[in-house]
Amino acid sequence: MARVKKSSSVFDDANSLGQIIEHEKLRYRYKGVSGAFIGVTLLLAYFTLVPSYMKTVWPQIEAALTVPQLRYYSMPVVHTVVVLSLCILVNILYALRSPAIEKYKVNDEAWPWDKDMQAWRKLFWKTVWIVGINHLVLTPLMLLFMVYGYLGSTPEYRIDTATFPEPAEIAAQVLFIQFWDDFGTYVFHRLWHHKSVYFIHKLHHEYNVSTGIAAEYEHPIQYVISSIPAIIGPMILNEKLHVFTFWMWLGWKLTDTTEMHSGYEFPWSFTRVVPFSNFVAQHDYHHSHNIGAFAPYFVFWDTITGCNDQYFRHLEKEMAKKLPAGKEKVQ
Repeated sequence: MARVKKSSSVFDDANSLGQIIEHEKLRYRYKGVSGAFIGVTLLLAYFTLVPSYMKTVWPQIEAALTVPQLRYYSMPVVHTVVVLSLCILVNILYALRSPAIEKYKVNDEAWPWDKDMQAWRKLFWKTVWIVGINHLVLTPLMLLFMVYGYLGSTPEYRIDTATFPEPAEIAAQVLFIQFWDDFGTYVFHRLWHHKSVYFIHKLHHEYNVSTGIAAEYEHPIQYVISSIPAIIGPMILNEKLHVFTFWMWLGWKLTDTTEMHSGYEFPWSFTRVVPFSNFVAQHDYHHSHNIGAFAPYFVFWDTITGCNDQYFRHLEKEMAKKLPAGKEKVQ
């Protein structure tokens, strides 16, 4: 009788749907009850407490700003302030070197500044320079391009207090925008890895051990082109979208992107408690191995197209070291 070859991974035994299910089981085992509870609590707080407060101050904001300032020019300001705040926060975590934080480090590689401080300083200031150009020069130019209708139409987002969105509307539209942004980013990211244009994307991969500041470190050409997925959802919604909801999505997206590059896998992450979202380890794997794992948020794009196969094997091995079951295979 022929011997049946036993697979070394539950992911190898499953089709795409089965892989997604196994991934979800693994994700929530890692989070645990406490991590999932805290994550859901933070998620609810983000979509209820923040809008509740902003609704009280929105009349003053509406009165203080002109329509173009509120509808359009507020975007790069919110973007830059959020990115700067998140980079400061994650760098404080790095500086603390607290065992309570470092235990959530995704991989065993040394941080870039511990490997070679001189090389790290050079890369850091190069990153500040490139990100500065992208934010302070290219973002305003892209905004003007959009405002003056060169994309076919000028966005007419709501800005008034009378139609300030309720939490349910905000959450639904943020998820809608995130879905289209993630799909578009997946497509563009795969294209950036084609040998004919990889020389542009290669700049981002100078970080083979990812850190928070690497989140928006990309070639100006890539920065412009890769911004297209971010406006697909808003352009579809148009006047159905309140500008504050756009701000909420920016906060969500930038928090998630910074965390995705931070090198930490926090079980209580409120952006990663959403079903079918990825581990931070997925993008860390992409940086360290430079293969597959293209979609930044949802697990299904890469899984359906077979781009997660090698990552899943890597993930199962890494999670076996961290989960209570030790080296026992995940069932």
